[in-house]
Amino acid sequence: MAKGKAVGPRVTIEWGTVTRKQKGKKVTVKVTSRVVKSTAELFGLKESKAVAAKVVSTKSGKPIRKIIQAPSRAVSSRKMYASVDGKVFHQIPLPAGVSLSKAFAVFQKGKKAHMIKFQGGTPKIIGVASKDTKSKSKAAKATK
Repeated sequence: MAKGKAVGPRVTIEWGTVTRKQKGKKVTVKVTSRVVKSTAELFGLKESKAVAAKVVSTKSGKPIRKIIQAPSRAVSSRKMYASVDGKVFHQIPLPAGVSLSKAFAVFQKGKKAHMIKFQGGTPKIIGVASKDTKSKSKAAKATK
């Protein structure tokens, strides 16, 4: 990305739920990541409904403390690349704990992605090619 160029607003995309262990208990947590709005619209990714954070009391330990509990938005260094035309790939961050098969399922629901690939992987065709309306590259404009 060029320095000084704004990429636009971001939206929260829900990738599913993950079971994690927190303080000895297994908890189911919704995992989300922040994706550029124009990229989410290009691939048909649905914005997740806002889940309000809530204050809960801890029951373990002598002093009972109140903590804020909210969905996890931590993003790992894993990224996924998707394309609608097979020529220009757009980068999408994957949250920690999301398997590649779950990410693939989310893209299949959007029905707009033509190819996806993961870091170090080969592109896989998952849909029909169409015109890339977001990219300004010459390769995207040459697509029939």
